Amino acid sequence: MTLVPLSSWLPKYKDKNPGRHKQVINLINRLLPEGTRVQDVNDENEYLFTHKRVTVPFSALSDGYRAYIGWIADLLYHICMGCPTGRKLIDNHGVVLVDEIDLHIHPEWQRTMVSRVAKTLPKLQFVFTTHSPIIAGTLEAENLFVTESSSGGIARVSKLEEDIHGLNADQILLSSYFSLRTTRAPGVAKKLNDLAKKAQEGDQDASVEFLKQLVHPG
Repeated sequence: MTLVPLSSWLPKYKDKNPGRHKQVINLINRLLPEGTRVQDVNDENEYLFTHKRVTVPFSALSDGYRAYIGWIADLLYHICMGCPTGRKLIDNHGVVLVDEIDLHIHPEWQRTMVSRVAKTLPKLQFVFTTHSPIIAGTLEAENLFVTESSSGGIARVSKLEEDIHGLNADQILLSSYFSLRTTRAPGVAKKLNDLAKKAQEGDQDASVEFLKQLVHPG
């Protein structure tokens, strides 16, 4: 099923239910990163956004913003559809599944987006999937699970003991959650391994070159 675009339902609330319209606009603005705000619809019924002091239509935003606003708008639409009259939108309970929340999202935004969503909609339980070490590092251990597929195609969900909260991206990628042996480019990693072996055998020039490559690979 496709996501329900913001412009297909929210403008109707402006006259039909201005109070709810205001709630949705306020929630979107709270969910957006600093410096970006939703304004109003233009003549083509497309919502305008102020982004870095420039007003642009939704279609002119980057892929990351459109992907994020897309599922946020769809979520708020379904909340509005199921919210009884007189109840605030943030008082609704539910479970929300979002696949690949980091899709097209700038690393700076990844550092704060999960906590922003959780704080803005505290009565919803969110289940996110991600391949981003930055997002994983913003979560406490009790909120992290790993999904793996067996040879028979059966998915398995497990919980690891390692705590990666607050670690940097490189440390997290080398942790048990991602299990990478190195984050360096294959050619650089091989060169370092070769130099390390020579250094262990007593080659002093290799030792010096190994240290140089650690700082400035090339």
